[in-house]
Amino acid sequence: MKKGTIIISLIFLLLNAGYVYMAIQLPASPAFGDVGPAELPFWLGIAGILLSLALIISELRKKPDAENGSALRPSVQGISYILLVILFAIGVNLIGFLATTFVFSLLGVMLLERRLSLLKSGIMAVGTTLFIYLVFILLLDVPLPEGVLWG
Repeated sequence: MKKGTIIISLIFLLLNAGYVYMAIQLPASPAFGDVGPAELPFWLGIAGILLSLALIISELRKKPDAENGSALRPSVQGISYILLVILFAIGVNLIGFLATTFVFSLLGVMLLERRLSLLKSGIMAVGTTLFIYLVFILLLDVPLPEGVLWG
């Protein structure tokens, strides 16, 4: 069990709980049965809470001699990822949700899965961005932030 990983997971748990709370404060959709502006952030926050809890449980169940396999210490990796999340929040307003999602996914995968090549990380980032585009923009018709610099 690594205390740094558990501490970072608890920080993410609290951040996601705050994110869900703020999502609930968004106005409801005026049309009955329509997806409102809170839908995407709410479920992203719920996913973050569940993933944080899964990581905490996983760390608590690990044997002390189990190797992490990462080149970075979990605390450095976790702090780097928190900074990446902050940059994501800033980037959404500047360059838009989809472009920021691609950059965030690419850098996040490269940070968390250091053994993957740039090509594989890029494929995962494109897949994540494409999935969000297909589901939320085409299928559900949810408007995503476009950003100031690049809409």
